[in-house]
Amino acid sequence: MCTTTDALPRALQFCDTSFSSGSLRAARRAAGAVTAAVDAVVSGRYRNAFCAVRPPGHHAGPNGLLEAAVSCGFCIFNNVAVGALHALETHGLEKVAIVDTDVSAPQEIVRAYRQPSKLLFYSVHLFDKEHEGKAEEGMYEFFPGSGAGDDTALNIINVPVQPLWRAKGGRGGGGRGRGGPPGVANGSGRAAFREAITARLLPALRAFNPQLILMSSGFDAVEGDVGNAKHARHSHAGCDLTPSDYAWITERVQEVADMCCEGRLVSVLEGGYGRPPLVPPEERRNSRSSNTSGGGAAAAPLAAPLTQSPRSSDEGAEDKDKAAAASRGYQHPIESTGGDAQTLDRSGLADAVAAHVLALVDPYRYVGVCRGIAAVS
Repeated sequence: MCTTTDALPRALQFCDTSFSSGSLRAARRAAGAVTAAVDAVVSGRYRNAFCAVRPPGHHAGPNGLLEAAVSCGFCIFNNVAVGALHALETHGLEKVAIVDTDVSAPQEIVRAYRQPSKLLFYSVHLFDKEHEGKAEEGMYEFFPGSGAGDDTALNIINVPVQPLWRAKGGRGGGGRGRGGPPGVANGSGRAAFREAITARLLPALRAFNPQLILMSSGFDAVEGDVGNAKHARHSHAGCDLTPSDYAWITERVQEVADMCCEGRLVSVLEGGYGRPPLVPPEERRNSRSSNTSGGGAAAAPLAAPLTQSPRSSDEGAEDKDKAAAASRGYQHPIESTGGDAQTLDRSGLADAVAAHVLALVDPYRYVGVCRGIAAVS
C-alpha cells in the first residue's frame, strides 16, 4: 500500500490515497459487487450490469495499494481485475476482455496473470510528459505517466490521446517537451477518443471474440471535469467528452458484446469528480467593486475558497511535500480547484453516467433520450 518511509525522497513521501477504519470494508464490498455482477451476467440472469462502487480500482496493483507510490488514484483493490479473474477461474471462461475508458491510464494488472492469452486489455487515456527543467522536481506528467504503447505479447492495447492543452496551447501553460509518444492518437478531445474506439478497440475486440466484456468506466474525461485538467500554474482542460460520447462508446462496445458473447457486459465505475462552479454574477460584481475601491482590480476566483481547519505548527513540512508532488503532476483534483468536495458541480458527471447506463439498458432505442441529456448539459 502507499507508505511513507524515511528512505524515500520527500517528493515521494506524500500519497493521495488514505486508508481509514472503514476503507477495507468499503473496498471489499466494491470488489464483491463486481464478482456478484459477473455471477449474475455469466449465469444468464441478467444481460449486463453497472456497478456504482466506491472506492474505484483501476490504479491498484496485484497486491492492492501500490508500495511507495506518489499516487494510487484513490484505489485500493483493482475491482475490474478481480471480476475478470473471477470469471476465468470460477466460471471457467476462456476469454475475457477489459475495456478502460477512464481519462487516466490504468495499472496493467494483466501482466501479473499467468495466462495472458485469456485476457484482452484495452485503454484509451490522456498522455502528456514534459520536462520544465533539469531537476527531477520540474518534470510534469499527466497521471500516472504510463500507457504510452502496446504490449502485443500480453494482449495489451494502449491508445494515448493528446490533451487539449497541447492541441490548443502548444506548450500547455508554459511547459516544454513533446506532447506524447509516437503512437499517440491523431488529434485530441472527442474526435480522438472516438477514433481510438473505432480504429483500435472495435477490430481488436471483435477478433479476440471474448465470452465476457468488462468496462472500467471512468467519467473524468467529461468536459470541465477536474480529473482531466492540468493543474500546474493554471488549470487547463485536457478533454471535452459529452454524455452523448459516453453513450456512443457504450453502444459500440455493447454491439460487439451482442455479436460475441450474447450481450454479456459488466461495467464498473472508476473516475469522475465534477467541474468547479463559476462564482455567481452578484458575487463577481461585489468582488470587483471591493477590489477596485481598495486601489486595484483583481479577477474573481472561479471557485469558492477551500474551507480550512486551524493549522498546527508542524503542517509546513506537509505543505512542502504536497507542493513537490504537485510539481510532478500529482495533485489532489479537488484541492487544486480551490474548493472542497461540496463545491464541485456534478451535473455533467451525472449526465454522462446516466447516458452510459441508458445505453447499457437499451443500446438500440435510447438515442432520443441521450440526445436530450446532451442538449441540456
